[in-house]
Amino acid sequence: MPYSLAEARLSFEQSFHLFESRGDEMGTYLAWSGVVDSIYYEWDDFTRLDQWIDWLIRRMQHHPSLPSIEIETRVATSMAVAFVWRRFHRPDIEKWLERAFELCRKTMDLNLLLQNYTTALAYYVMTGETAKLRMTVEETKRIVLSPSATPLNLLGWKFSEAVYFENLAVEPQLPIKTILEGIEIANKNGVHVMDHMLFAHGVYGSLSLGDLIKAEEFLKKMEAVVEPKQRNIASHYHFLSGWCQLLRGQIYQADFHAERAVKLAVETGALFPEIVSRFLISRVLHKKGQYEEALTQLTTVRNLVERHGCHVYEYHLSLTEAQFALDQGDEERCVEALRQGLAFGKKLGLKTMLFIWQPSEMASLCAIALEKGIEVDYVRELIRIFRLPSDNISLGIEHWPWPLKIYTFGRFGILKDGKLIRFSRKAKGKPFFMLKALIALGGKEVKEEDLSDILWPDADGDAAHHSFEITLHRLRKLIGYPEALQFHDGRLTLDSRYCWVDIWAFERLLGEVDSKGWIEDSIPLAQKAIGMYRGTFLAKEIEHPWLISIRERFRSIFLRIVNRVGNYWLQTKQWGKALECFQKGLEVDDLAEEFCQGVMICYQNLGLKANVLTQYNRFEKRLKTVLGIEPSSKTKALRDVLLKKIG
Repeated sequence: MPYSLAEARLSFEQSFHLFESRGDEMGTYLAWSGVVDSIYYEWDDFTRLDQWIDWLIRRMQHHPSLPSIEIETRVATSMAVAFVWRRFHRPDIEKWLERAFELCRKTMDLNLLLQNYTTALAYYVMTGETAKLRMTVEETKRIVLSPSATPLNLLGWKFSEAVYFENLAVEPQLPIKTILEGIEIANKNGVHVMDHMLFAHGVYGSLSLGDLIKAEEFLKKMEAVVEPKQRNIASHYHFLSGWCQLLRGQIYQADFHAERAVKLAVETGALFPEIVSRFLISRVLHKKGQYEEALTQLTTVRNLVERHGCHVYEYHLSLTEAQFALDQGDEERCVEALRQGLAFGKKLGLKTMLFIWQPSEMASLCAIALEKGIEVDYVRELIRIFRLPSDNISLGIEHWPWPLKIYTFGRFGILKDGKLIRFSRKAKGKPFFMLKALIALGGKEVKEEDLSDILWPDADGDAAHHSFEITLHRLRKLIGYPEALQFHDGRLTLDSRYCWVDIWAFERLLGEVDSKGWIEDSIPLAQKAIGMYRGTFLAKEIEHPWLISIRERFRSIFLRIVNRVGNYWLQTKQWGKALECFQKGLEVDDLAEEFCQGVMICYQNLGLKANVLTQYNRFEKRLKTVLGIEPSSKTKALRDVLLKKIG
């Protein structure tokens, strides 16, 4: 069986019939178990399991006892395998699993125990029972290193461990590490009947790391071991090929492979391959613009999932539906599906790639979830684990877990992986001032000489260049992400794939407002920008006059936006929101009469007479103290009118 499964199956079948014809119960049950196991490992036609499952059910109705505990252990182990891969909907699967475990522990048959753990892992992954899944993994680890473990069972364990890591582990590198260990076991022992599964999960592991080239290398290895007679393996190969082609943007090649994958999975009665292949074909159809056909495929998947209780796929279904809704501009449906899928994923502790994994699409869904406040901590963890690309993510989404977040409004601070970087004053010195200057000059393609003129105004060319190189090296070391600072052809760039900077987000949001125009939909964007302005740009760098114009430009933009948004809320008579907006403006510029007037109008409409007078008196005192003048006649007149109305 470790070397030729088809021959093994035929031999076991012949043995079964001979033993049964002679009334040899022990031989009959052992041969039955061998047939079932060889069908499973062969990965060709799982419908072959039906007759053997039915035979045992009939047999045990009339002869419930087996010849020995050893025979019963082997039969229970094989029946659990048959049920998981062919009768997943049966309510007595867990009874068979529990019975098999109980018997294995009594007989101390470590190989059958290992086989049971492998079966249980597959079952618990599909049902989403993560607590049992983790417990099973921990128990398996304790026996997997036993000297008596066969290479075939060890390979089965490595494949199952990779599946576990793909669904629940926090380190995307672990599946690949496990698969390489499995390949080493196969090569060392000359047992290659599981090569197709090892290579397949090499593809999964590589794609979870975003490495399409490595995934295609594993796929070529898998192609080399696929035999036409092993149709389920062929279905799996076509599924993975279609996935890679989809990532390449080769839609029609992906379509070909998806069709083949579904056809072969249905032919061979393989539930899980059929589900994932239909996920693929739905994605392909959606990319081709065949939206109704794509939804029909998802409906078929949902029916399979609900009928068989494969709950883990509900997560994939909801997020796929969310992506489809997003592509068609149905934001409400997208958000609803996201809430369902992410809540389910968080409940089960799933940390897995989607079917069919496309990092840019998942990044967009995560961005929407963060904007809407959906399972924020869970979503941020998914982004970090799978290193989702931030290239097209709005900088206005402050909750996106950029490796580095830099604050310059009202303070200067750097968060690395969510934690504030703390260094001594001496350690900061020139490196952090280089970073401040880089940001002040735009952060993109800034010339070395422009930075050197600011940092070392009195140094000659060679000395300045040497100082620049040393300071850049120190800065990269301090922030911990050297790739965030790209230096090419004499120009330095702060890479937005690794960095979020508050002034970039501020400008991006206002750019979106300008592109939309001052309409109701753009007001929330402007408010978000207002919230980001927490004070003067690089406020503590007062000794550098070259910063004055940059600082004033941002301050002027901020005051203009506050005025526009505040007046919008006044016009729509939303006094509370207008009050909050104008008060935010006064925090930055307490001498701005328009903001003082706005606050007074809000207090009047909220029926707060005393507050109107208090606001006016505070403003009058401030003007006299700072500028030596009184409020304008317009502000005085407004005070009198408002107080008269309230009185």
